[in-house]
Amino acid sequence: MDIVFGLLSALNFGSADFIARFSTRTLGVNRTLLYMQSFGLFVLTLYLLLTGDLVHYTTQASWQIWFWGIVCSITYTLSYLCLYRAFALGQLAIVAPIASSYAAISVLLSVISGERLVPLQWLGIVAVLVGVVLAALQRSETPQEADQSRPATMSGRHLPAGVFWALLAAVGLGVTFWLLGFAVTPGMGVIVPVWLFRLVAVCVIAPMMWFRCESLAPPRGTAVGLVIGIGILDMGGIIFSTFGFAVGSIAIVSVLSSLYSAVSILLAWLFLHERLQKIQWSGIALLLTGIALTNL
Repeated sequence: MDIVFGLLSALNFGSADFIARFSTRTLGVNRTLLYMQSFGLFVLTLYLLLTGDLVHYTTQASWQIWFWGIVCSITYTLSYLCLYRAFALGQLAIVAPIASSYAAISVLLSVISGERLVPLQWLGIVAVLVGVVLAALQRSETPQEADQSRPATMSGRHLPAGVFWALLAAVGLGVTFWLLGFAVTPGMGVIVPVWLFRLVAVCVIAPMMWFRCESLAPPRGTAVGLVIGIGILDMGGIIFSTFGFAVGSIAIVSVLSSLYSAVSILLAWLFLHERLQKIQWSGIALLLTGIALTNL
């Protein structure tokens, strides 16, 4: 069942990120995150109040579990701010697979925590790192066309927009999924951690937007549907992941859920007609291969 939950998580995450491409460019990164998280918080609060799970885990879980739950929620929120910033700035087919390399981070943290890796998993980590570099490279048509504001990585090449934020998101998500599987889900169950993620995200993003004098106006028109769609799909992705953590291997669920980038790339190719250079396709292929190898 962990394989099924991991694949369902990837499908949900990939579809949510594809829709986020449109929402972040219409509403902005912070408004999209605020209202999609608020929608999930509303739905999950109703569910937890009706089932009584919120009261149960509030009184039964230790303060250490709640501490790690809050830490995990903060890393989740910061990671999503970086991720949606990458979607708003960059090409989906590039930033999505880079962000999905969080699976390698989770594996490394598992090793530090005492788990052992087989040689193929170490090979997978190396493949992920090399794939990130190749996917991030983009050749300009002429030196004059290269954006001088972007840092040069080699002659005639530069970092495409959004790559830096995608890398930050990968690190943050790697930490988040590791904490979620090892320290939070065993003591909080499946739904409460997802609710806590939403609660902390709203409590962080709303004051941040107010302090920066950003608009807190609710979305209107088609943007409402986009936000609700993202909220449902992203919430489903995390719930399927936590179900997988509860019934099976954390490593398998993490790596399968990280394949959401393949879903995003496919949707971008089908509907946005995004094109990549050969070196970038090579990097993405190596990256996805590496993600798979990390949990063999």
